[in-house]
Amino acid sequence: TIEKQRLLQKAIQTHLEYMMAASAGKGVDRHLLGLRSMMQTPEEQKSAHIFQDPSYIQSMYFRLSSSNMSPGDNFWGGFGPVVPEGYGINYAIGKEGIKFSISSLRTCKETDSKAFRETILGALRDMKKTLA
Repeated sequence: TIEKQRLLQKAIQTHLEYMMAASAGKGVDRHLLGLRSMMQTPEEQKSAHIFQDPSYIQSMYFRLSSSNMSPGDNFWGGFGPVVPEGYGINYAIGKEGIKFSISSLRTCKETDSKAFRETILGALRDMKKTLA
């Protein structure tokens, strides 16, 4: 349990560092989205080769799309996956708990929202035991 606590603390710290770097302008995805959104004509879009590069396309392929949709206790809603074999998850953190809205395409045999929900619940229960 002590090792799990140490690893959880390390994961939290790493996440905070990434979050702070992104908010300080050190992330690139929002900048690239801004540039892409500024292109208005098909000619401009065609000439921007970076957005046709396979590595860019792969970096924008999110099998897991999630977002905090607080205000916790008073929010209900959701959004869908952004790729065919992905999940869309929003969550709202309230005073008494966390709400999740998990979605995936029924036509995709690789995804199962109910099974993913059970995986998340299992992870949360494990974290509760680790932190108790």
